[in-house]
Amino acid sequence: MADEKDNFENLRCEYSEVNHNHRHYSNLRFAAFALYFVVLGGLLYFSYGGGTNLSSLSWWTIIFRTQLIALLLTAAFFAFEIFCELTMRQLRKVAGELEEALGFRQFKTGSVSEIG
Repeated sequence: MADEKDNFENLRCEYSEVNHNHRHYSNLRFAAFALYFVVLGGLLYFSYGGGTNLSSLSWWTIIFRTQLIALLLTAAFFAFEIFCELTMRQLRKVAGELEEALGFRQFKTGSVSEIG
């Protein structure tokens, strides 16, 4: 009886951690999205001469460098977004397996399972 109760508590603790990690990555996605626009805005500010002396560079050089850095920045944030999505899918899968053992239904019947 004690082993069964300990096993149930361990599964509940693991399920709680999975939920916590899912919330963390969900919040991290939105924070990264906001950070993307802040960094992109800063890039545009400095590329058009804000706070720096760019008179030694031609206009086309500045535009090309800005576009290149913006493209690399977008690719990096997109890769991070994919990483977060894959991690959240894995967490939903683990949560579903734990729900089977615990008799819970949050990820099975909630809106989270409809997304993935």
